[in-house]
Amino acid sequence: LHYNGRTRQAELFGHVILQDKKAKLQTTHLVFNRTTRLAFYDKNGIIYSDSNVLKSKRAFYNTNTKIFHFQKEVVLTNPDQVTHADTLIYNTNNKTAYFRGPTLITGSKSTIRCTRGWYDTGRDISKLMDRPVIESNGQQLSADSLQYNNHTTYGRAFGRVRIIDTLHHIIIEGRMGEMWDSKGMTYVTDSAMAITYDQSDSLFIHADSMWVYFDVKRQAKKMLAYHGVRFYRTDLQGKCDSIAYSISDSSMKMYTKPALWTGKNQLTADSMHINIRRNQIDSLSLFNSSFIVSQDSSTSFNQIAGRMMIGYFHHNQIYKIK
Repeated sequence: LHYNGRTRQAELFGHVILQDKKAKLQTTHLVFNRTTRLAFYDKNGIIYSDSNVLKSKRAFYNTNTKIFHFQKEVVLTNPDQVTHADTLIYNTNNKTAYFRGPTLITGSKSTIRCTRGWYDTGRDISKLMDRPVIESNGQQLSADSLQYNNHTTYGRAFGRVRIIDTLHHIIIEGRMGEMWDSKGMTYVTDSAMAITYDQSDSLFIHADSMWVYFDVKRQAKKMLAYHGVRFYRTDLQGKCDSIAYSISDSSMKMYTKPALWTGKNQLTADSMHINIRRNQIDSLSLFNSSFIVSQDSSTSFNQIAGRMMIGYFHHNQIYKIK
């Protein structure tokens, strides 16, 4: 120990421990000013605060405010997750960590990347800004900002929300979203759009709001789109009030005044069921008040009406109707 009585500054070497009621600090080199109550280390240090363990190359600790400023190779470990950060501020009074710079948060089921945000370790609540990204089981969620409660598994996303499911080749976008992980539900609204893609083409689905449901393995099962639904693909277009889309078998059910256009054909009914096989339409079922109009020439049309119709497709074009 070297202590200067005039500046009231102490410099300590070798197995240094600084302890108060809020935290315990261990390091090999520590500078402590008794006037400012500020401690500093620059040769690795470990902080123990309740169930949280923080490591870094260097840090400042204000013993009055109980706030740590960590820099360089910061690692925050608690029972739920491990956080790697460039710069981290930790308040031992409210048990909240504030991230500054590139940050990676790894949990048992997900990985989070962000550059700014905070995490309340006591309440297990976090808020992330500046386009954070959450990855879990082949899915990726990004937005301008995210709020998440680990206890209730409820989260909210704001601004340019984007969900990517690489397993089922689906992208869902909107301006606001909500998620209930324990229930396996995600909600996206405000200019909501879903894109299903394959090697040849993409299907764009737009609606006022969309719900996505997941199984216990966090794999998408189905998607529901409500109000003002419109979808587009090079060889298929349609609209209706609502759609139920089964992700496992790519079947789609259209409800309330559905209309479908494929090639020169326009199809309408009370409801429609579309079956897709190998990323192409296999068959189409029309229920109640089924009606098909097909352009025969520039001035004439063929029209077929019935209670129920089944259309069969080849290369996404109707070739037979029952």
